[in-house]
Amino acid sequence: MSSSPLLQSIGEHRAVRRYSPRTIKAYRYWIKIFIRFNGRRHPRELGRMR
Repeated sequence: MSSSPLLQSIGEHRAVRRYSPRTIKAYRYWIKIFIRFNGRRHPRELGRMR
């Protein structure tokens, strides 16, 4: 499975800040879970957090 541009940019951003590869992998994993949980909607459509 190829990464989305969002996940690639997150990985690059974290790598520049010298995060470990394992930490980057964990960030990507939890971001994918969050996106799927919210039905792949854009953040603007999610509404305000309470």
